[in-house]
Amino acid sequence: MPQSDERDLVRRCQTGDWSAFRALLEPHREGLYRLACRLTSSSADADDVMQESLVKALRGLASFDARSAFATWLWRIVCNTAADFRRHQRRRAASQRGEFPEPRALGSSGSDPLEIAAAGELSEALDASLQELPFPQRAAFALVVFEGKTYAQTSEILGCAEGTVAWRIAAARERLTGRLAPFLQNGRGDEHAV
Repeated sequence: MPQSDERDLVRRCQTGDWSAFRALLEPHREGLYRLACRLTSSSADADDVMQESLVKALRGLASFDARSAFATWLWRIVCNTAADFRRHQRRRAASQRGEFPEPRALGSSGSDPLEIAAAGELSEALDASLQELPFPQRAAFALVVFEGKTYAQTSEILGCAEGTVAWRIAAARERLTGRLAPFLQNGRGDEHAV
């Protein structure tokens, strides 16, 4: 979306035009939800993070000053809300681990049942391993690897230097590669999938 159109939509939002907010949100909704899923432990938690993030965005629209792009601002809200959610979740003694929505079979588009099963196992192991990463590494990894954000975009979203993003991703890849080694060494996955 051209920057001038975005500014116009933001101004309309700030005056209470909810259709303008929907127009700003719609191109990012699916990616934001995928990110929330990767940063939380279940689709229900991701729904909660998304709902709270949208409420925060609506409340914060009046003070949005366009120092960053509206999309960057939204991605940052989802990351911060997910981080807050995880902190609160850890404090709850009876937290339960859920399932990710629609785990994707990585690296397999064929119909060989063994390949599909192996890819599903790899996907489940990757999702579980992601949840074990420290939150800053998980957020950087999810933004760059799963959402295709550049290091520059990720640094802006997370509010840290590009070098920090690079370090977090390298550390995440190292930990994930170690955890997923049985899948990668047995020919059940692509060594470069992580």
